[in-house]
Amino acid sequence: MTHKHILVTCLILVVGLAGCTGSSAELREERAPIDFVVDLAEDGPQLAITFGLRRVGVLSQETLDAYWQLTDAAGELRAESISPAVDANAIPDDGSTLEIMTWRGELDPGRYELIWGVNGLGSRTVQFEVLSNDGGLFLGEVSNP
Repeated sequence: MTHKHILVTCLILVVGLAGCTGSSAELREERAPIDFVVDLAEDGPQLAITFGLRRVGVLSQETLDAYWQLTDAAGELRAESISPAVDANAIPDDGSTLEIMTWRGELDPGRYELIWGVNGLGSRTVQFEVLSNDGGLFLGEVSNP
């Protein structure tokens, strides 16, 4: 075998191994070390949405940048917020939920989508319906509670 053949064979092996490494890394899915907890509740004429975090793994970050966004069926932004930095050490190890914040507001009857997440760790989407009855507000169908 000549030097040229050896070089070409080595290049083929390197390219082939790089392709194998990339595809196996793409297939591996890692679960976020936290669960995104959302509690929807009727509160008189308002809806109360409480946002929480539950530890389910090891957190490598010391602080977490949490956010939420509420849109209506047409995709129009109805409300949003970015929480102050959350100390990751404040999230209990015992499986209980750390409440981050609660939003209260009046919403028109209709369908809504809520996204609750932490930058770099993922998010959770909850879809729900607000119904009206005798001037009061109540929750209809909720998916991914």
